[in-house]
Amino acid sequence: MQKFLADNTSYAKAQKLLQQSNSLQADVRNWLDMPLPESDFKTVLDAVYDAEVAEQDAQIGRFLEQLRLSKNWPDTMMVVVADHGDHLGDKNRVNHAFGVSEALVHVPLLIRDPTGSLPKGQTVDSTVSTRRLFHTILQVAKTAVSDESNLSLLAGEESHAVLAEGQPLNWAIERLERSRPGVVKNLGFDDPARVIYSDNYKFIVRGAHQELYDLQADPGEKKNLVAKMPDLAKQLYAHLQQQTRNLQPVADAESHMTAEDDVVRQHLRSLGYME
Repeated sequence: MQKFLADNTSYAKAQKLLQQSNSLQADVRNWLDMPLPESDFKTVLDAVYDAEVAEQDAQIGRFLEQLRLSKNWPDTMMVVVADHGDHLGDKNRVNHAFGVSEALVHVPLLIRDPTGSLPKGQTVDSTVSTRRLFHTILQVAKTAVSDESNLSLLAGEESHAVLAEGQPLNWAIERLERSRPGVVKNLGFDDPARVIYSDNYKFIVRGAHQELYDLQADPGEKKNLVAKMPDLAKQLYAHLQQQTRNLQPVADAESHMTAEDDVVRQHLRSLGYME
């Protein structure tokens, strides 16, 4: 990362910010806890993020250079996707805990399809669920059964509901409660946040709190339309509840992150993830 930092940001400042922000990962209103004034913090935060992206881009470039030399390159399918985005000060937040904003869930998706089944050079503007990537890869590899093919991106635009979810992180909640007792309950972060997309609209439920946004007119999610469009909110809430009942949890809600290996524990502590 260091070689890609902007000239106006020192590596020492970048390291200090990373350690401090990681240690406060669960604290979504932590501007005052940062070691720099807000304006300086935002400058360093942006510089660090840009540098990390540039570093990853360079490493992927090296990987692709070698892959293109392989005789298998013409038959290679490539998917570039992210598991989540990051708050970079928007909504007074940093990192990616406790959120389902577009900054976190709207991630890059690039696909190289050697079979030509997906139109080359096409940009898709509609909402796409990353859960369909599994079925898409199976179909391109000609190993998908009928039900899997129906869920592939090759089947066309989304016919199923596009969902997103942000589950409470127990280790993050515990850390936040130690530093600011009661803040988790006050902000509603002990409840999962669930999202359903419909056309241009995004509907969010966290406990009793609801939000509705028109992403085409309001991509920054600043104007909650629940009070203005109650019928649509009610319709999307019912659809979301129906879809949620069909979901099975992938992990025990009471599970905790553990790091028994001393080397791993030391590395996490140096990055600020453990105290």
